[in-house]
Amino acid sequence: MLLRTVLSGHTLAYEPAALVWHAHRRELRDLRRSLFHYGIGLSAVMVKCLARDAAGRRDLLRRLPRGIAYALLPRSGKNGHKRGGYPASLTLLELAGMALGPVYYAASARSARREGR
Repeated sequence: MLLRTVLSGHTLAYEPAALVWHAHRRELRDLRRSLFHYGIGLSAVMVKCLARDAAGRRDLLRRLPRGIAYALLPRSGKNGHKRGGYPASLTLLELAGMALGPVYYAASARSARREGR
């Protein structure tokens, strides 16, 4: 929904007084799983938008190089704040999830078509 909002030309606003529940992972194993699945979900939703949203496709493709740079470059807003001891394996797991997202999306779409959804 957030991506559709942005691609429709609307602006998301930061509201510091908003309540958000966020569970921090107690175990490294759980954090690893979360980051991997986050990567899968992120790229799967991108593929879905590219495949199904003709109106937003051009805008998404225009923004894609900046998004890739944001995800990959060490000094980007996403990665520049990571402390020296941040495990590289966590970053690699998230990127691996991003690489697999299109595969997971395609499998899900195929399954939905078979089930008539």
